[in-house]
Amino acid sequence: MQKAPPLRTRLASLDRTVLLLGCVSLLTDLSSEMIWPLLPLFITTVLGAPPAVLGLIEGLAEATANLMKAGSGLWSDRVRKRRPFVVGGYALSGLVKPLFALATVWPHILAVRLADRVGKGLRGSARDAMVASCAGPCDLGLAFGYRKAMDSLGAMLGPVVVFLMLPTLVGMYGETGAYRAVFALSIVPALMAVALVWQLCDTPDESLPSKES
Repeated sequence: MQKAPPLRTRLASLDRTVLLLGCVSLLTDLSSEMIWPLLPLFITTVLGAPPAVLGLIEGLAEATANLMKAGSGLWSDRVRKRRPFVVGGYALSGLVKPLFALATVWPHILAVRLADRVGKGLRGSARDAMVASCAGPCDLGLAFGYRKAMDSLGAMLGPVVVFLMLPTLVGMYGETGAYRAVFALSIVPALMAVALVWQLCDTPDESLPSKES
């Protein structure tokens, strides 16, 4: 029986689109996880909102993302395009995150959070369809696993970056100013993600029926 190639070789042979989407996922989650650990404290202590507001914001945000996933997936099938949804979704999520730094009342947080989740819902289904269409039949699991692993790596690095930055920022700006500084700095990995995702090309999806049929 022929020996399977090593994992490193298989990863290197993945389609460029899959590799790019993995890096985009890492940077996007890094940006997000710089914010999410601090956001509940910011809402309750800095903005003075009651704890129940946290549940309201997250409930509405996740409902918005899930509804958008279904709608955007059907829409991308209909127009036979994946890239506009992926680029638009990542760009929207990345560019609105620093607006948390400008919030003065909790409804501002809700508005930015909803915009972020619209971006997540817009890109999710189209991105997964793009990964599926670009990965070979023997590498489908590897392609999805790689993208998810990069996503998880970004989620792990985000809190680490905040942990390292926060003492210095607190010394410079005080606690409230430090929160706002972290939110503003989250745009750095977000912009890197947008720059990468812009390089994606739409590839023919053989799973979709042709327009002539």
